[in-house]
Amino acid sequence: ADQTAWQTQGLYVRADESCVTSRYCFMEDVRYFWASKQGNCQGRTQLSCTGYSTTDPLSDLTNFFNKTSYPGLSETEFISLLGTTSSTDPTKTEWQVYLEAKTNYLRSVNRRYESDFAAQYTGIRLNADKTAVQFAWISYNATFPRENTVDEANEWYERWQSFKNTHAPTLGGFQTAELYLFLVTQNEMVKAATMGIGLSLLVCFIVLLLTTWNWWTSTLGLVCIICITATFLGVVPLLGWSLGENECIFMIATVGLSVDYT
Repeated sequence: ADQTAWQTQGLYVRADESCVTSRYCFMEDVRYFWASKQGNCQGRTQLSCTGYSTTDPLSDLTNFFNKTSYPGLSETEFISLLGTTSSTDPTKTEWQVYLEAKTNYLRSVNRRYESDFAAQYTGIRLNADKTAVQFAWISYNATFPRENTVDEANEWYERWQSFKNTHAPTLGGFQTAELYLFLVTQNEMVKAATMGIGLSLLVCFIVLLLTTWNWWTSTLGLVCIICITATFLGVVPLLGWSLGENECIFMIATVGLSVDYT
C-alpha cells in the first residue's frame, strides 16, 4: 500500500500502479473505507497515529488490508457506513468525501486514469434519503473479441448469463457490454431478413400466379427463386462474412433479383 496516502489521508492506494487489476468493484473501496475508520490511523498524520512505526508505518493496520478481515456488514450497518453525513461538508456523505479524496490523491501522483476508470466502471448510489441502495455496478475485462458473428455474439452472451445464473442466481440486475449493443441489432436484423424473405417469396408466388394463371408454372418459378436465394445464403458463410446491415439487405434484395432472372 501507498504509506503516504494511508498515513496522511486514510486512503488505501496500491503503491505499485502496475498491480492495478482489470476488475473494478466498489466493494474493494468499501472494505478499505471501513478499514480507514478502524484503529488509530484514520486520516491522520504519522505523529498523531498511535500505532505509527518508522520501520513499518502500517504495522497496526496490516490486518485490515487482508480481505478476510472485513467482517461483512448487515444491511443496516452497510447503509449507515455509506450514508453517514460528512462533518466537514453536510452536503456530502463520508463515503463521497473519501472517494473524492482518493480521486484527488491519484491525480496528484499522475495516476488520473485509475480514478477515471474507477468512476466510470464501478460505483454505488443510495436513494435520496440514504436509506437504501438505489443501484450499483461493477466491471471487468472479459475475454471475447470485438467483432463477432451473430451466432458467436449470442454464444458469448449465453455463456456469461449462465455464469451469472450459476454463481449469483438471486442477485438480480443484468449484464451488459459493447458487444451486446450490436448483438440486439443483429438479432433484429436476422428476424427482419427472415420475415422479409418469407413475405417476398409469398408475394412473388401470388404475382406469378396472377400473371400466368398457371399454378404449375408459378410453382416452378417459386422453386427457382428459392434455389437462387438459398445459394446466395449458402455462399455468405462460405466466404466467412458475418451478418451485418448490408448482408441483411442483400438477403431480401436477392429475392427481387431472382424474380428478374427467373
